[in-house]
Amino acid sequence: MKTAHPRERRFVPRRSYCRILAGLTALLLITAAWGCLGGNRTAPLPFQYSLEYASPRLADLPPLDTTLSLERFSSTQGINMTAMIYRSEPFRNDAYYGHYWRSRPRDLVTDFLLRDLKHVRLFKAVFSYQDRQESRFVLQGAVTECSAHYEAQGVQRAFLSLNLTLLDTQRKEITEQVVFEKRYDLAPAMEERSPRALARGISAAMETLTPQMMRDVHRAVRERLAAHSTPSSL
Repeated sequence: MKTAHPRERRFVPRRSYCRILAGLTALLLITAAWGCLGGNRTAPLPFQYSLEYASPRLADLPPLDTTLSLERFSSTQGINMTAMIYRSEPFRNDAYYGHYWRSRPRDLVTDFLLRDLKHVRLFKAVFSYQDRQESRFVLQGAVTECSAHYEAQGVQRAFLSLNLTLLDTQRKEITEQVVFEKRYDLAPAMEERSPRALARGISAAMETLTPQMMRDVHRAVRERLAAHSTPSSL
């Protein structure tokens, strides 16, 4: 005769259900609080700045029958980035959070100087470092400073420092290739302490320095061409 056995049942303590329910409730509360505090907000998009100034007009300078190549500017490592740097005290450099140059200062200066050289038409042609054509005269440069300096009594200035070197590639010796090397500095005042004011200040500096650089280059090339065409005396 078969004996009937009752079906086995797994017993889950009531205390475990309470713990699971309490954990889910806590998780929902944390999620709701995170949303109220802005945890689900997306990060703001960065602001990008460029230079803005009118190309110079140098109508008093005659065009020269030669070509010029502009190489890409180099830069000191401290500003070889798109961050907008400001100096609030000695030995300290900071950057405006969420505000950047559209490209590195070395590339901004190169692009705008190339634009202005082509605009004034002082040379038969002006080539960039991306062109395959070669020129007798090559213009090299470096950006050594491009930042805001906060001074005493609420004064702030946009510092821009550039180095230019003009080369004559027809000369064999490197010492004879260097036509001139010069540094250009300017620090216009900023109306406020902001990245927009820094962009305006650097633009104002470029607007002032660009005609000076182009006049110096034009004069040096013209003198080198005149010296080359002058017959040597016996």
